[in-house]
Amino acid sequence: GYRDGRQMRGLFSRHKPIKPVLFSNRRLSKNVFYNFLGQAFPLAIGILSIPYMVKQLGIEQFGILTLVWMVMGYFSLFDLGLGRATTKFVAEVWGKGRLDKIPSIVWTSITLQFILGVIGGVGLAAMTPWLINQVFKISCEVLPSAQYAFYLSALSLPIVLISGSLRGVLEALQRFDVVNLIKGITSSFSYLLPVGVLLLGGGLVSVVVLLVFIRFVGLLCYVIADIKLVPILRQIHWERKLLRMLFSFGGWITISSIIGPLLVYTDRFLISTLYSVAIVTYYVVPYEAVTRLWIIPVSLTTTLFPAFSTLWGGAEKQKVQVLFEKAIRYTLLSLGPIVLLMIFFSKPILLLWMGEAFAEKSAVVMMFLSIGVLLNSIARVPSAFIQGIGQPHIQAKFHLMEIPFYIVFAWLGTKYWGIVGAAMAWSLRVFIDAILLFTASLKIGRLSLSFKESIKVLAILVVMLLGLLFSRFASILWPSLSWALLGLGTLASLAGFVVGTWLYVLEQHEKDILIHTGVALWRQINQ
Repeated sequence: GYRDGRQMRGLFSRHKPIKPVLFSNRRLSKNVFYNFLGQAFPLAIGILSIPYMVKQLGIEQFGILTLVWMVMGYFSLFDLGLGRATTKFVAEVWGKGRLDKIPSIVWTSITLQFILGVIGGVGLAAMTPWLINQVFKISCEVLPSAQYAFYLSALSLPIVLISGSLRGVLEALQRFDVVNLIKGITSSFSYLLPVGVLLLGGGLVSVVVLLVFIRFVGLLCYVIADIKLVPILRQIHWERKLLRMLFSFGGWITISSIIGPLLVYTDRFLISTLYSVAIVTYYVVPYEAVTRLWIIPVSLTTTLFPAFSTLWGGAEKQKVQVLFEKAIRYTLLSLGPIVLLMIFFSKPILLLWMGEAFAEKSAVVMMFLSIGVLLNSIARVPSAFIQGIGQPHIQAKFHLMEIPFYIVFAWLGTKYWGIVGAAMAWSLRVFIDAILLFTASLKIGRLSLSFKESIKVLAILVVMLLGLLFSRFASILWPSLSWALLGLGTLASLAGFVVGTWLYVLEQHEKDILIHTGVALWRQINQ
């Protein structure tokens, strides 16, 4: 990469050949850090903002807002894989030094994204009366607001799709720092500004208007960043012959993009149709809380995809195996103890965060969803591997097989056990998906993985689980000291996890890195 924009402009103007971008450990670590920071900061703001938004909008209107987010997220993935294709082909010509090819790739993709966005927006607008009157159970009082909210979300679809291609250019150049700066700021304001609007007396429609505006500002930021880093993009040009290349690569990714959100949002549709939109909120709040843990595996797998591609292309099978096992181990180490604590303390967490009503109705939901999030996070490693070696059709076929069974399980679970049944069905689906992905990865990659280090992590997590169970049992025997015993037991369990990880899991070079980082932070604090 090139830090100085003037240097890059000179290179682009002379069309000098540039060496391909290499994936070093340092680069991967920096990209993981940028990806994590770009998601963690908005997450913290969202956690603080959601309770106030629920209070001001009310249960039903906040439920409508979550459905608007859901619909916008689902339709925004109808880009036919063009965002991912843009990243791939821009990176390819960048590595070969064929900079003159970049404008045609990018502008062809943007043109297609605009057309698809307009088609999707018109389709969503046409479906709005049917959705709010027939599909969702919405009370008459908030029906007009719901209708305007869905029309506004339809307006934002071209903006979202075009932003995907523009962001793909930055990812191809390995500028995850710029990508996450834009995403972090726009995502944070997506929570902060609606709170400000609600403070001033605005309602649901005002919030959705503001969300559309923020997406437009994000689009402008991507345009400015792309042109600054790639000045040749000022030359607007597109080629018809690129259509086949872009659609061919994005074909199987499109299937996953369409079915993936359907697998994610089926539970919400079923809850809103079998019960009411208000009940959706009691499911969505714990879901949004636990799935925010995905920032950890997503930060990792976003960088694993190009790393697996590079190592596999270089026939470095042993390094692929090491990276595969380490990724699973790091996922377990980072998420395992958090998930255990969320399972054991789901009710107190919801009580402090959202109040007694949510704690009573959503605690068990949070427990099952937490288990599913851990399974899904681990499965993201073989998913990144399968896509990295150029086999995206495998995951797409898995999704095609899963969807009819999941719809049946989710419908039965939701009908007979309510939102708890929906959570159980979702966790069962991700468990089956994880088994399929691991089986396919080991078979196709012909990897001889031992998973010895991951088994050690699981053993330490079991010990932590026993410690938490013991503290819970002791709190029942001595109710007057329940909170003290639970606190001490939790601290002891966490301390045991840290000591066990240090002694039996971490390698010496990993310990050295942690010690060096800790010493550096201590010195900065003292200064």
